Amino acid sequence: MPSHDGSRQPVFTGFRLGSLTIDLDQGVVLSAEGGASGLTPRAEDLLLLLARRANMLVSREDILETVWAGRVVEDAAITHCVWQIRRALGGDGKDILQTRPKRGYVLVVPDAAWIRPAALPSIEAPSTEAPADVAPVVPVEPAAPPQRGRRRRWPLVAAAALAIACAGLVAWRVSSPADEAIAFDPHIEMSVAVVAPSSLSWLRDTLLRDAIEQAHLRDVEVVVFQGAQTRNPFRGPHLQVQIVQAEPRALEAELSLAQGDAMLRERYRGPAEGLAAAMRALLSRQMPVPMRTQGAATDAYVAGRLAEARFDRATAVLEFRRALALDAGMADARIALAGLLFEQGQADEARDVARTLAGPGADDPVRRCRIERLLARVEPDRLGPAPCARAAMVARVERLQLRDALREIERLNAAPAGAGEWLEQEDAYILALLRLQELERAKYEIDRARAVAERAGWRHAALRLGTNLGPLHMHRGERRAAARAQAQVADGFAALGDTGSAAESRIWVQRAEPIVPGPALAARREALRGIVAQARGSGRLRAEIEALLLLARMDRDRPDAWRAHLDRARARIREARLDGGNSLHPYFVVGEVVGARRYGEALVEIDALARVPSPHPRAQAWALYLQVESHFWRDEMSDAVAGIDAMERAGLDITASPNPCFHAWVLTEAGRRDRASAYLERCNDGARSHEQTDFGLVAAARQRMLDGESRAAWTLLRPRLLALLALPEPTRQEGEALALVARHAALLPEADPALLARATQAVDRIAALDGAGPGLRLGAQLLRDALCRRSAACRPRPLPGWAAEDRFAARLTATSGVLATR
Repeated sequence: MPSHDGSRQPVFTGFRLGSLTIDLDQGVVLSAEGGASGLTPRAEDLLLLLARRANMLVSREDILETVWAGRVVEDAAITHCVWQIRRALGGDGKDILQTRPKRGYVLVVPDAAWIRPAALPSIEAPSTEAPADVAPVVPVEPAAPPQRGRRRRWPLVAAAALAIACAGLVAWRVSSPADEAIAFDPHIEMSVAVVAPSSLSWLRDTLLRDAIEQAHLRDVEVVVFQGAQTRNPFRGPHLQVQIVQAEPRALEAELSLAQGDAMLRERYRGPAEGLAAAMRALLSRQMPVPMRTQGAATDAYVAGRLAEARFDRATAVLEFRRALALDAGMADARIALAGLLFEQGQADEARDVARTLAGPGADDPVRRCRIERLLARVEPDRLGPAPCARAAMVARVERLQLRDALREIERLNAAPAGAGEWLEQEDAYILALLRLQELERAKYEIDRARAVAERAGWRHAALRLGTNLGPLHMHRGERRAAARAQAQVADGFAALGDTGSAAESRIWVQRAEPIVPGPALAARREALRGIVAQARGSGRLRAEIEALLLLARMDRDRPDAWRAHLDRARARIREARLDGGNSLHPYFVVGEVVGARRYGEALVEIDALARVPSPHPRAQAWALYLQVESHFWRDEMSDAVAGIDAMERAGLDITASPNPCFHAWVLTEAGRRDRASAYLERCNDGARSHEQTDFGLVAAARQRMLDGESRAAWTLLRPRLLALLALPEPTRQEGEALALVARHAALLPEADPALLARATQAVDRIAALDGAGPGLRLGAQLLRDALCRRSAACRPRPLPGWAAEDRFAARLTATSGVLATR
C-alpha cells in the first residue's frame, strides 16, 4: 500500500484477538477502546513475544530467555501471565492461547484477524520506523481465510511453516557464494550489527545472542554496532544481518561477513525463526572449531554480554556475577565484571574482582593482554615491567606521561586495529591531547574519529568520542558551547537506549553551564537534586557524587547546605571504598573545599590522602595543584613554589594541570621571574580560556607593577576590564574576574576612576545575588578596600571571619597606597 511520499509500507502491522488489539509495529497491546490492555507489563511482554511468533510453538526456555531475561523463575510465574492473557482475550482465550504440554505455548491467529495500519487505533507511542538504511517492506496479500476450525487448522499451519522454513533455507544455501578468506582469531575482535525494524527487536536480540555465543565459544571478543556499514574499517571480521523485507509470515534478510577486501554476502527468505539458523550456518563455515564447551556459566556470560549490548548494565553485572558463581575461574566474566564496575565508579570493588586474575606471566598472550588492559585502568600498580603495548599506552595516559603515550599511540596506529582496540587508542589519544592543551589537534581528531565510527555503523562509539567536545570547549572557556555539545550527546545516548550514559552526559551539561547568580539558580538546584536521586536509584555512583559536588558548588553561600552535600559525597565514597586509593573522587571533594576558600581544611585532607596506599596515577598531580593553590592564597609563597617544583621533578606535564597561568602568577609573586615568564608563554598560546588567562594577565601586569611600569600595567588591564563590564549577565566566574582585574587596576595611579567606580557597582550588584559565592563576595570587599586606600577620607573594613585565610589577597590590597603614589 503506497504512502503519501511514495514509499511502500507493510500491509499488516498487527491483529485483533478477542477484546485485544496487538500492534506489532509499536510493540503495544491495546483494549478494544484503544486504551490500556489491563495486563501487567510482564504479561504484555509475553503476549507480544507470542504474537511475533504467531501460530508457532514458543518454548518455555524461549519465554524465560526473552521475557525474564534468562532468570530462573517458578513455573507459576509463566502460568499466571498466561491466565491474565486468556482472561483479557475473553471467552475464547484458551482456544487462542493454547498450551502444548511440556513444550510451550502457541498463539493461534487466523488470517482474518490480521489488520491493515489504517485500522489500528490511534495511540501515543514512540516512533517505530525502521532505520533509514533498512529497505522498505514489500506487501504481500493475505491468503484466503480457512474454512475449518482452529484446532484442526493447527497441524496444517505448522506443516506450512515448516515448509516455508525449509524453502527459505534452501534458497539461502543455493544463493551462497564461494567461500572467501575470513579470519577468526582470538587476537582480533569481531564486530556485529543487526539492522531491523523496532517491531523485530526480539529477533535482533536473538541474533546478537547467537553471534556473541558462537564467538565466545571460540575465544573471540565481540563488539556490537548499532547501524549498517558499507565497508568495514577495522581489522577484525564484521558480521552484518540486515532485514530488508518483513511480512506477516516471512522476511527477507541480507547476511554478510566482511574483512578487508574479502566479503561474503548471502540472502535469506523465510520465517523469522529460521534466520538465526542461517546466520549460525554462515558463521560455522568460517569460524574455527569451538575451543570451549557450552554450559550454565557460558550462558550467563553470554546473557551479560547481550545485556551490555542493550545498555542494560545492571542486568549485565548480575549475569557476570552469576557466571562467576557457576565458574569462579571464568576469566572473561571476571574481566567483564571488573571493567563494568570500574566504569560505574565502583573502583575498589572492581579491583577486588580483578585481583584473582592471572598476573603478567600468564601463558596465553591474548588473555594476558586483555588482563593487562583492564589492570592499566583498574589497578595499574599490578602491571608488570613489560606490559603489552595497549596496556602500556593506557597506563601512560593515566600517569600523565603524555608525550610518551602519544608516541606509543602513533606506533599502534601504524597497524590495523580491531574495533575495540581502535576506540581505546582514540580515547587515549584525544585525552592526551586535551591534557596537553593541544586543542586544535584534539578537535581534528575528535571529528575524524567520529566520522570513522559513524561510517562503520558504530553510533555509540561516535557519541562516546563526542563526549570529549565538552572538555574541549571548557578548556577554551566556551561553557555554553560545552553544555550544548554535551546535551546533544546526551540526547543521542537516550535515543540508543543508553540511559546511564545519557544521565552522565546531562550531569556534564550542569557542570558546563556557568553559574549565573540570581533567582534562576533555584531551578538548577532542584534539577540536580533529581539527578542525585536518579543516580542513587540506578547505582550510578560516579554520577551521584558529581551531582552532589555540583550542588555544593552552587550552595557555597549556604554553609550548612554546602557541608551536607559534601558529607553525603564523602559518605558515598566511603561506602564504595573509593577513599582507599585508585580514585580521584576524594580529590574532587578537596577541590570543592578549596573553591569554598577553606584552605587549611583542604591541606589537612590532602595530607591524609597522601598516606593512602595505591593512589590513583593522577593523584599526585591533583594533590600538588591543590596544595599550590591553598598555600598561595594563605600567603605561604615558599610552600606554593615547592609544590610547583615537585610537579616538575615528578616529570608531570605542567600543561596538563588545571591552570598553568595560575602558576605564572604564583612564581611572579614569589620573585621567580624567569620561571614565571616560561609559564606565561604556555599560558598565552592562544588555546586557553579567559578563566585561565585572567591569572596570566594579572601575572603580566604584576611584573610591570613590580618593575615600576604602572602605565604599561594599566594598558594590559584596561581592555579586559571594559570587556567584562560589557557583559549583559555576568556569570559567577566573570564576576570574580571583574573583581580581580579591577582591584589590581585600583593599585595603579593611571587607572580611570570612573571605570573603577562602574566596576565596583557591577561587582557589588552581582555579589548581592543568590549563588554569588564567597569568592565573589570577598572580591567585592577587596575591591572596595583597594579604592578606599586611594583616598585618605576612607578606612578599609576588616575581612570577615570566613575569609581569614585569604592573607595574600588582603596583603596585596593593603599595598595599594604605596603603589598609587609612585
